Amino acid sequence: GNCVSNTGVPVATSCSITGLTAGTYTADVTATNAAPLTSAPSARSLAVSVPANLPGAPTLNTATLGSGTVTLAWTAPTSDGGASITNYRVNYTPTVGTGGSVTCGAVTSCTVTLTGGSYTATVQASNSAGWGPASNSLAFNIVTAPSAPTVTSATGAVDGTVAVNWTAPTNNGGAAITGYVVRVWTASVGGSTVGAGCSTANGSTLTCTASGVLRGTYYVDVTASNGSLTSTSARVAVTVPDRKSTRLN
Repeated sequence: GNCVSNTGVPVATSCSITGLTAGTYTADVTATNAAPLTSAPSARSLAVSVPANLPGAPTLNTATLGSGTVTLAWTAPTSDGGASITNYRVNYTPTVGTGGSVTCGAVTSCTVTLTGGSYTATVQASNSAGWGPASNSLAFNIVTAPSAPTVTSATGAVDGTVAVNWTAPTNNGGAAITGYVVRVWTASVGGSTVGAGCSTANGSTLTCTASGVLRGTYYVDVTASNGSLTSTSARVAVTVPDRKSTRLN
């Protein structure tokens, strides 16, 4: 860069050079008379460091959802503050709970793994001067598998039915529970299903009755669905009693 002092009387002996990016510079001075003739340059000055300014705000463009993830993409700030951008940071805030941040490096997209729920996110750029202002925000909803329901009781009856009760998942995975499925198994692990299981068509009904189960000991579980993903409870043992005959005297 360069600058020119005034040509009046007295002649100025200083001026400011603008538009420099961050870095280290030296300067020299030449003098010009009315002829006009210009002198040889002076000796170079001592080194002068020009500090960077903070970068501007990126523009957050898209939020692409995966299974328990979101990939955010943005465009770089219009101003890097006079120094190269070396890092970006994604800041996320859930509707419920505590937010956080993830540093992504000098790239313009980043994938973040989150638990289910509703979020907003922004992104910041960093150079040698520090972190610049946050971008615009985007809102999105992460859906993961709900936590498992818990079977609270399973009661077998002589008519071959099994009445099952359970509690709802403590975490719905970011979407409302849409229903449950109850199955009756021949073993605590593996095995095969028996009889006709049962199901509910909503998330508020926490009981149903399976049927068609012969006398014996079985194991029941309950699967919860939030419309996208499922989770299954631990199996609970249940005994279906023998049908008792009645003798007429």
